[in-house]
Amino acid sequence: MSSIGIERTTDAGLLAAGATLAVASLDDIDLTALFNGRLERKAGNSS
Repeated sequence: MSSIGIERTTDAGLLAAGATLAVASLDDIDLTALFNGRLERKAGNSS
């Protein structure tokens, strides 16, 4: 099972807590990858 964390300032806390991916907004999630069962950040988006 994967998890998504929505972070406020840094990724470190959520990633340390076990989140697979930490993003500032759900808009940062690659929806094509999600529909294919993967959690990935959109290409070119490092926030």
